Amino acid sequence: MKTPIAHHRSLNTIFCDDIRMEVGNKTTLVGIYNSVMIIENDLPYVLPKLCVSATVKAPKGMEFKELDFKLFKDNEEITGNKITAEDLEKQRLAYENDPDSQVCIFTVYLTVQPFVIDKSCEMKLVVETESELLNDVHLKIITRNQD
Repeated sequence: MKTPIAHHRSLNTIFCDDIRMEVGNKTTLVGIYNSVMIIENDLPYVLPKLCVSATVKAPKGMEFKELDFKLFKDNEEITGNKITAEDLEKQRLAYENDPDSQVCIFTVYLTVQPFVIDKSCEMKLVVETESELLNDVHLKIITRNQD
């Protein structure tokens, strides 16, 4: 069976309550949010943490030369992770040496701890590459008991 080949770069973002590294090189995402989080409690409301799993993919021959992950709460950057050229090169070499691999994948986990919600807002992750901006679904946070 032939594996479909990706012809463009992409970003997949998952917002959740926790990310746990498990035995056997497995990852568990706990409390995954869809596109909306509704807060019924009084404000400000504090989540112990808000986590983001972000996976970028690029077909062979279109590997990333720069990756800068930025998490925004509305228009304010609240955390991020710029990947070093050395780490990108290690990832590229790992996929280059695998003849069956058609896609280079890089995953980053971001955590905001604690995460304070004082009004309705939108969370979005943007990834700057050497040539483009990648973005995916946003998490809309709706507060019902605004003062």
